[in-house]
Amino acid sequence: MFSLLQKIPCITDLSEETQGLWEICLADIWRPTSLAEWKSVVDSPMEVPVGQTLFVNLPEDQRKELAETFGFPTIELPAFPPVEWVNQKLPDLFQTLCTGESKLLRQSEVAQVITDRVGYALPELVVLLVLDGLSFYDVGRWTFPASWRVKCEPCLVDGLSVTTSGMCRLIGLPCLTHRLFGLGYKQRLGFSYWERSQNRLTDELFAEFPPTQLFRVTTFEEVLHKLQALAPNSGESGCRTFIQIVRTGLDGDCPLACR
Repeated sequence: MFSLLQKIPCITDLSEETQGLWEICLADIWRPTSLAEWKSVVDSPMEVPVGQTLFVNLPEDQRKELAETFGFPTIELPAFPPVEWVNQKLPDLFQTLCTGESKLLRQSEVAQVITDRVGYALPELVVLLVLDGLSFYDVGRWTFPASWRVKCEPCLVDGLSVTTSGMCRLIGLPCLTHRLFGLGYKQRLGFSYWERSQNRLTDELFAEFPPTQLFRVTTFEEVLHKLQALAPNSGESGCRTFIQIVRTGLDGDCPLACR
């Protein structure tokens, strides 16, 4: 794949969800944003060293010209770059990814992104399942029914990656519950290992959940059973529901949740 790039410019497509992750690995490769940009450089009277060149997600007419006129081949990249490639490049690019422009979603942006997406569609039910201790590559191997139309989108932890800091950054400030309440999600159901009074992190993550809407559970089966029991109340007129579940990924909830 990359050996071909060393010989000739290539063409490829990347999904919107994983483009940011791939850009970490392609940081040293020139990726013209258009055919015109590429022509302006190669036709420049001044000698410009361009190195390896990869055209990503160009319009069909530009792809056709590059293939038919210049003979550039199309290569297919895997959905996700190998984790070893990401780990090799990430340390040098971390600060830029945290502060600069990037297509990679940042953890500190998740709450607002969810709010924006929910605000566009306003579904009756929104579920946030937070699994601690799993990486994107753990989740990327999960399988879901095609009818779910699930998309895996990588997220950069733009800060301390310990549980307390990461989860609070994920929930946001103001918290996601507060943001969604303004969109009509007045019924809130929370599920945690702990009572708010017993655990400081739980108190922060479920700060705006009334005591009657926060449930202490041990297994994921308990979550499902409780939701089934509460289902008749979730369709009240004009009242949308937000469910927040906090679990430890190593508890093995994934196969159960994805049945």
